Amino acid sequence: FKVLLFLCLVFIVSPLSAQKKKKQPPVIAPPGIVLADNEVSPYRIVIPAAATESEKKASEVLQTYFLQISGAVLPIIEEDKHRSRYEIVLGQNERLAQAGININLNVLKEDGFTIRTDSMRLFIIGGNEKGTLYGVYTFLEKYLSCRMYTSKMKIIPKQKKIVIDKIND
Repeated sequence: FKVLLFLCLVFIVSPLSAQKKKKQPPVIAPPGIVLADNEVSPYRIVIPAAATESEKKASEVLQTYFLQISGAVLPIIEEDKHRSRYEIVLGQNERLAQAGININLNVLKEDGFTIRTDSMRLFIIGGNEKGTLYGVYTFLEKYLSCRMYTSKMKIIPKQKKIVIDKIND
């Protein structure tokens, strides 16, 4: 009886353990948005045609830090120029409506901002005069790991490849 029980267990357990050992296909995570790779970027910064001084400064800050981080130059263009899939859209910009992004700017209130992505673009939108600039600094700190302690004490990490995941901040 013991031999029969042993043989039954061998024939039942062996196929089950073999099934468990079958390798499942790896789960492939969808790629993030590649903003830069090896000092090259297809992206450009898009500002409103009538950008405020704060929005212009935000675009310059982003351009400067992005160059220091990745070695890639991001041109700054106005919203009425050629459209592309590869855009970092700043400020209260006509590209928002074109992308189907509806933001109640009143909810952002004073100095508020939102940072979002769609399939290929990054949007940093401020609720008022300085919101977009604060959004750019937050993006640099939170998503690109920059640290700005004082105007003279900054940590700017070098990155050959900058990839961001979906953002709705």
